[in-house]
Amino acid sequence: MSIMSRTSSGRQEAGFGLIEVLAAVLVLAVGVVGFAALQMRAVQTSGDSYYRTQAMSIAQDLAERARSNSSQMATYVAAATWPTTAVDQTTLDDCMVGNCTPLQMTAFDAASVRFNAETLLPQGLVNMQACAGSALNCIFVSWDGLQPTAGLAGECVDENGFYRAAAPGRAAISCVMLEVQ
Repeated sequence: MSIMSRTSSGRQEAGFGLIEVLAAVLVLAVGVVGFAALQMRAVQTSGDSYYRTQAMSIAQDLAERARSNSSQMATYVAAATWPTTAVDQTTLDDCMVGNCTPLQMTAFDAASVRFNAETLLPQGLVNMQACAGSALNCIFVSWDGLQPTAGLAGECVDENGFYRAAAPGRAAISCVMLEVQ
């Protein structure tokens, strides 16, 4: 008995042709590649969300520290308080166990917050400066090598306080800003 059958029109059918199989494989391959790209995007977005959450927590920590030492607000806002290189905490007075002056407490707070930014975020940095056109102060926490600054040359926000555009290939800018009084 033959495995081929005849149709009503008299033609012989022999099953799927090579073209149909190749078309099905192509459709399947496109679907798999699309799904893989979707998964990559989901992983990147969840990473950005994690960093943004950590950065906001660091900014809120600094806001609370500055509010509790409000007599030194001008020192917190001074650019010299926020170095751009890693801080050696061993050279600072440990204000958690000893008595510190408000100025020493400012240096301790800056080092502690900077240390948190460095350890919780990739290339994490923190800065506090006066907000442009406002009596408020702005806390910036950035990661991925972005400088936590504002203004004409600022990398986080522009001179009007708007976030800058994300770098090519990035879903969002690697910076958060928190305004404090």
